[in-house]
Amino acid sequence: MRKHAFLVGAIAGLLVAMASISWAAINLNSSKSNIYRMVYPTNVVTPTQADATLRELDQIAPKRDVSEATLRGVLRKHGVSVDRLKKIILGTDGTIIVLENPADEAQAAQFLKIEMKY
Repeated sequence: MRKHAFLVGAIAGLLVAMASISWAAINLNSSKSNIYRMVYPTNVVTPTQADATLRELDQIAPKRDVSEATLRGVLRKHGVSVDRLKKIILGTDGTIIVLENPADEAQAAQFLKIEMKY
């Protein structure tokens, strides 16, 4: 009986963890870029906008030296409501994190760590 209760508790905990992660959908987009990887909120930036942004950044800033102003301009050019983006993090390794809610930073960073393993 004790094993059964533990198993039910573990499954319930897993379901709660999965539900809490899914409410704040964040996507990693690196498929179209040779240099940059971007984590973005899917309710602000679409995959098409992210692809177009990364392709353009490859052309205008090919050495991972993009500035926040340049990034905001490129995002705006591709139809992103940049006023909704409250925090932008530019990594020296070409990683870009754009956040609508700065509290999501830890989740975005964790998402990058998970994706980088593969």
